[in-house]
Amino acid sequence: MTEIDHFSSADNICCQLICFGNTGPWQVLPEGEIIGILQKEQGQWTQVYLPEIEETLFREITLAIDRAGFNFLPKELLGRWPKQLREVIMQSDHEYLVVCKAEINFAAFSRIFSTYISGMLQDEWEICLKLFSHGFSMDKTVPAKK
Repeated sequence: MTEIDHFSSADNICCQLICFGNTGPWQVLPEGEIIGILQKEQGQWTQVYLPEIEETLFREITLAIDRAGFNFLPKELLGRWPKQLREVIMQSDHEYLVVCKAEINFAAFSRIFSTYISGMLQDEWEICLKLFSHGFSMDKTVPAKK
């Protein structure tokens, strides 16, 4: 589950955005009540639950989600290290689980990963990447910041 607190400057409200899974949909909850569910399919954001969210707030929220890079970092990591990584799971906007493939040298790869990960980040805040060996027998926590 991923949670984001979004402060709308236009509407002066605070919304909690929640995504169960890696690709959406995103639930929009000001004051704990769902006012909308948003989904991005084929590059287009749509509202899949009524009542509809006001257009300005809709644009702000979808832009905030896009800028946060939630859809990008797992793909970026898997694209950069396809032979080494099996899976990247987003836990939140500041925590990712990264699982290696069986045939790699975990110690060597974790050093390489730790060295180059900061250059791949788009987020301005520090994130924590938990790197695991294929069988979860070894792990390393890698804090990183752009």
